[in-house]
Amino acid sequence: MSEFSRARIHLTIWYTVMLFIVSTLLSSLYYWRSMQIINLQSQRLQERIQFDLENDVQPRRAQMHAEIFETELISAHHQLQQQIVFINLLLLCFGAGASYLLAGKTLRPIEKAFAVQRRFVADAAHELKTPLTSLRTAIEVSLFDKKIGKTAQTVLGENLTDIINLQTLTESLLSLAKTQEGVRLERTAVSLPAAAQQVTDRLAALAKQKHIAVQIESSQNDLLVSANEQSLLRVLVILLDNAIKYSPNKSKIAITIKKHKRFGVIAISDQGDGIAPEHHKAIFERFYRVESARTKLSSVGGHGLGLAVAKELTNAMGGSISLKSEETQGSTFSIVLPVA
Repeated sequence: MSEFSRARIHLTIWYTVMLFIVSTLLSSLYYWRSMQIINLQSQRLQERIQFDLENDVQPRRAQMHAEIFETELISAHHQLQQQIVFINLLLLCFGAGASYLLAGKTLRPIEKAFAVQRRFVADAAHELKTPLTSLRTAIEVSLFDKKIGKTAQTVLGENLTDIINLQTLTESLLSLAKTQEGVRLERTAVSLPAAAQQVTDRLAALAKQKHIAVQIESSQNDLLVSANEQSLLRVLVILLDNAIKYSPNKSKIAITIKKHKRFGVIAISDQGDGIAPEHHKAIFERFYRVESARTKLSSVGGHGLGLAVAKELTNAMGGSISLKSEETQGSTFSIVLPVA
């Protein structure tokens, strides 16, 4: 389900709830006023019947009228209640349909503008891939040239780092564009322990530079989850890469794998400075960066897109991602996916 489909449903629910509240209030006022009129007429008739009974004016007929009147009064109450309930249900059904159409009409201009923006970002990122790849190849070849001096090598090395960062940015933008278009990811049975080991091996050199030990703990030898393998690996790389970046030297990172009911859970915990609770909700938004000791600790720049990509990919696989962290207590990012 796309982002705008979810927004349309939420807006429809709000419109329907508001209509239901207004309808209920008006119906209550109508019922209260109707009952006032009925009770007033009832009181007058009862007084008349009581007068006839006290004055022996056709007592049997008066008693019969009293019984008939009481039965009709109860029936009138029930009929009024049933009519009000029926009208409210009819309004609710009609209002829900009208709310859905109104929500779609309200969001359509925003959706069109957002689609244009998304296409522009995707096209720009796609067009940048080829020249960036060419530049990276040229610089890497130049770095192997022994005739280049140390100063030139330093400059080329810095340029190569910038190009790699730009390539990461373009890949992240393309991933976000694809997931936001509602593209369905093909899911298969993927081993969480194997995926964790593969990602750990891929980032072993980065962890070694900071003398960080990455430990994998699994409650099951082969826990299979329903996921897209490449997307899952991408998410795990993002999370483990962040954990290494924001962890102090000579620390530990724990990757914990377990099964909870019908779901597989993989959590990556670091010993960094943690993230304050007020940043937890916004941490998964695009281009959001926490200006704290966590970001100052890392010498590796970022664009604030990694966690946004991780969330979108996880949601596209039918899973969820969450954060548990406190300042000075480290951070734990958990991914929950259905068991295959």
